[in-house]
Amino acid sequence: MRLGLALIVLMVGTARADDDRAPPLSLDVAIRIAVDHQPALLSARGATEAAAGVAEQLRGNLLPQLTGTVNYQRRTGNFVPSPGSVPKSVDGASTSVSRFTSYNAWYAGASLTQQIYDFHKSIDLYRSQRVVEASNEQAARAQVIFAVRTSFFAVCATRSLLQVASDALVSQKHHLEQTVDLVKNGLQPEIALAQANTNYANARVQSILAHNNYALAKAQLNQAMAVEPSTDYEVVEESFPPLPGETEMLDDLLPAARAARADVRAQRQTVAAERLQVRAAWEGLAPALTIQLNVSDAGLQPDQLVWNWNVIVGISGHLFDGLTTAGLARQQRGQLMAAEASLEQLDQKVRLDVQQALLAVKAAKETVVAAAEAHAAGNKQLRLAEGRYRSGLGNMIAQSAATAAESQKVQADYALAAARAQLGYALGGP
Repeated sequence: MRLGLALIVLMVGTARADDDRAPPLSLDVAIRIAVDHQPALLSARGATEAAAGVAEQLRGNLLPQLTGTVNYQRRTGNFVPSPGSVPKSVDGASTSVSRFTSYNAWYAGASLTQQIYDFHKSIDLYRSQRVVEASNEQAARAQVIFAVRTSFFAVCATRSLLQVASDALVSQKHHLEQTVDLVKNGLQPEIALAQANTNYANARVQSILAHNNYALAKAQLNQAMAVEPSTDYEVVEESFPPLPGETEMLDDLLPAARAARADVRAQRQTVAAERLQVRAAWEGLAPALTIQLNVSDAGLQPDQLVWNWNVIVGISGHLFDGLTTAGLARQQRGQLMAAEASLEQLDQKVRLDVQQALLAVKAAKETVVAAAEAHAAGNKQLRLAEGRYRSGLGNMIAQSAATAAESQKVQADYALAAARAQLGYALGGP
């Protein structure tokens, strides 16, 4: 089995024993591969993990802080005078004399600190971080799935168009051979042979372009799935089923679309987080109430340590911080204004997305009907033209018209699938 196909084969199943090609790739499997490997989604997951880590750090301000210290020193005990101090004598010697005599100093201590109240600053900062943890990841997932669906249906369409081009090439070759005999027997003029050669050459060009377009579409699907295998695989023939909202009015769909869209939810959560950040910035001016318990054991020898403890209850806060808090609050207000403007812009985009998708679905449905009628008429015209051509009457212009009608039908069928995928994304569907 080719190395490039290994990932798809693992996701789809076991390849046939008599073939090195992977089984046909379904849309569900393509989406699953993309969700597991798309860098855009992995990046969003990393951002989610980072946001969760920041939230945990902020939560630390709400929980007790316990620190411990154990140290040993070897030091001298010389007296260091300071203003207002009076040197004394120890053992008859003045403390103003420096000596090289050193002493042991052992210390072990623990400190437990708990912030009791800071006017909700720590709580607001923690909540602001929590509300945006997973929202961006959900929006990225929706975009990845939409990209895979669009690319998948493009592969289906180009494969069908490749078949149309291949059939047209076979037909034009047959007509060329037929024309040679008809010209030889005098049933068609020489110009008919020149036209047949031209048609066959054009059919070869279209076949080459169709092969290239099919390979390019699969390469784009690989990019949407974020894998780098060969394009030597096939996809399952699939279509997009009708959506419940595709026949409803725009204004009836908008409320549900704005509620369901992951990118809208993400932006709303960003706005909510910015509001908490603004409030937390001003709360930075408020004092904080803390309580601290200290326990220590110290002395000159490990077996002669003396323990002590103390409890400190304190209130601390800025009396004047050089307008730092005011500047921070202004910064947060600016970010809030930008977030609210982005939300308004996104609401307008949702309206446009839904409106465009509804129009695309409606147009695609009508095009499917018209293309089917054109295809049927083109086939009938081709059958009649072939009979006249064999009798030496008329020409084979109908072949080109029939091929164009068949291509148009294929494009219309998959344009409807792509339009429904677009509408599903616009409505916030999975």
